Amino acid sequence: MAWYLVFDIGATSVKYCWMNEIGQISAFNNFSSEGKDGSSILESIKELILQNKDKVSGVAISSAGIIDSTEGKIIKSGAFQDLQDKHIKNWMGDIVPELKVTIENDGNCAVYAEKWLGEAKELDNFISISIGTGVGGGIFLNGKLYRGSELMTGEFGSIYTQSMSGTSKLNSISGIKGVRRRYAAYLGIEMEEVSGEEIFYKYGQGDYGLDRIVSDFYSGLALFISNLHFIINPERIIINGGITLSETFLPMLTSHLKLYGYNDASAICISPLKNRANLVGALYYHLNE
Repeated sequence: MAWYLVFDIGATSVKYCWMNEIGQISAFNNFSSEGKDGSSILESIKELILQNKDKVSGVAISSAGIIDSTEGKIIKSGAFQDLQDKHIKNWMGDIVPELKVTIENDGNCAVYAEKWLGEAKELDNFISISIGTGVGGGIFLNGKLYRGSELMTGEFGSIYTQSMSGTSKLNSISGIKGVRRRYAAYLGIEMEEVSGEEIFYKYGQGDYGLDRIVSDFYSGLALFISNLHFIINPERIIINGGITLSETFLPMLTSHLKLYGYNDASAICISPLKNRANLVGALYYHLNE
């Protein structure tokens, strides 16, 4: 059976694994990307590929940013400015010309993953929301991935939403980096000194000094989802990301949705692929491109 190296490039970490053509994952790992430039991340990826080039059948990459997947090019990368207009397929092709290399937007990868192995196998209209460093996702409409005229569909974090603290971009209050930044400012420390896991764990343990930050996280997300539901009217809204591993995530989100009149949350579910949806979808795109 063929095995592929699959990477998910995010602003906080790069996840990677071996995956076969039926989506089985082996040797899952990650390394930090926070504070690094894009070129150094690509060098780390190149090293991993070269170490395994004799046994890998192809390389599939999921990445944040606006991606022209047909050309294999990063058009815009908010987290890694030096990768703007970087032609990944050509760059990799010069290094390992014998290997097929693909790159796709991470939100679109999550959509493909749900359609292939997740909650949306039988659905023609659904939305995937990924909660990580920021908030992204993708839209599957009338049986097809909807990309938009400028390939920007699913850049949900740039939408303005409302919370108890006022009007903000969704990334600022419901992206994990925004949550970390607000908590660090509250404590008077550097953002790098706190993690999203630590914040939500402390809140769960009764640190109600975090009440406003956590409440804003859920209320901003709930208002966004409620509006999205009425605009698109999908069969399902599927949420993935590390935060969804918490048993309290969906009940907390549901209670905040009710504040906006969204009383039937049966269309909202957690992805069974958790925080590996982008990896799974990257391989799906690679196999079907």
